[in-house]
Amino acid sequence: MSRVTVSDPALSRTRRKLVAFAVLAVVAVVVGSPAWTVAALVSTSLAIPVAVALDGGGAHLRDLLLPGPAASSVVTTPGRRR
Repeated sequence: MSRVTVSDPALSRTRRKLVAFAVLAVVAVVVGSPAWTVAALVSTSLAIPVAVALDGGGAHLRDLLLPGPAASSVVTTPGRRR
């Protein structure tokens, strides 16, 4: 049997947005941005995984936080015989 990973472009885009908000939150703290800006960026960074978990359950959350072929996103297909 061969293993084929199922890629979800929407989850990939969500992962990129999560990383972007997390990086912006760190940069905002480092440069001394106002507290409300930091709070907004941090709360958005925390809300993204919560929204993914509510939408797709633990499997989607695991795929979001652990990129790569996870057990939940791997589909087994019968191999070809020669």
